[in-house]
Amino acid sequence: MRFHRQKQTAGDGDNFQAGRDVNVYVAGVTVEQANEIFDSRIEMLRRELTSQADSVVNERMDLLQKATFEAFDTPELLSVFANPDFQFNILEAQRSAARSGEPEDIGLIVDILVQRATSDETPRLRVATRKALDVAGLLSPRSLAGLTAVWYMVALVPAVSDIDSLLAQLDGHLAPLISELPSDERWLNDLDLLDCLSVATGGLGSLMTVPQLIGKRKVPVFICAGFSGNFDAKKILRESDPRLEELVVPHPLQSSLLVLAGRDENNIRELATQFCGGFLSSEAELALTAVIAELGINERQLPDWENKLNREIEMYPSLRAVRDWMRGFPPLTVTSVGVVVGYANMKRVLPAVTLPRLDSIL
Repeated sequence: MRFHRQKQTAGDGDNFQAGRDVNVYVAGVTVEQANEIFDSRIEMLRRELTSQADSVVNERMDLLQKATFEAFDTPELLSVFANPDFQFNILEAQRSAARSGEPEDIGLIVDILVQRATSDETPRLRVATRKALDVAGLLSPRSLAGLTAVWYMVALVPAVSDIDSLLAQLDGHLAPLISELPSDERWLNDLDLLDCLSVATGGLGSLMTVPQLIGKRKVPVFICAGFSGNFDAKKILRESDPRLEELVVPHPLQSSLLVLAGRDENNIRELATQFCGGFLSSEAELALTAVIAELGINERQLPDWENKLNREIEMYPSLRAVRDWMRGFPPLTVTSVGVVVGYANMKRVLPAVTLPRLDSIL
């Protein structure tokens, strides 16, 4: 069994030959060699199964091989086939595809392989992707959607500084998932069994609500108490550097108050540096430090902020649906395996959205 991409080009270091068998010579790995590595792993898989499974395995491996080489269509991606650990990943992918054979599962398996190939290799990444490939063929569509939604809400910090853009971004990203969200809590136990989630039983505490996840973990400046009329932040910043006055904006949840533009203290300082042309004077740094301290991003919170944020969420149907769905969840943690699966699935659901590199968040 061979799958060959037909492609022609020419250039130093590359050798493309049109025809039935196309060889690509980069980093010591050709398309033909990659296919041979893939086939050799299939032969290892066959030794784990009886001959009665041959016809089913053949069909599923054809689908997986075709999807894999459609995704691994660059010299850089092909080069990873020379990595011994990645060859074990291929075998795990084949085992998972042999168990399922569903096109959606095969798509997820291939995307996990792609993320493994494009991430910096670390011990955590190696272990997590190996286990993620093992469970990818065992997840129901609803469990996968639920895991992805929880991972997205817990893990990602948006790159926006105003509340309308934030909520609109969350709403748009979650929209493809809401039709598949599970309607009972058995999926939590299923994902716990598969080591994608760690669900706490007994004890105290609960998972944060969606407003809490947004306000406390994503953009804490949205829920801070803000500046009252007794503290003229604009004046303090203006006197140190007139350009810093732009940092002071209306509070997103309380129009009578002011806050600093930005998601958190680090982002506020980045913005201030940009406003000042890439350099903060000592006077500007002292003024900004005083204003940030007065703001108390993590200590002093706006009264009734959660209800105010809930009212904002009402205008965004997908985000509202996820908020209501996550109410009453038990305490849980997304494991490293769950991060890999949720990340790969979100990349499939939203291929045009730029996410942080997997190795940077694992």
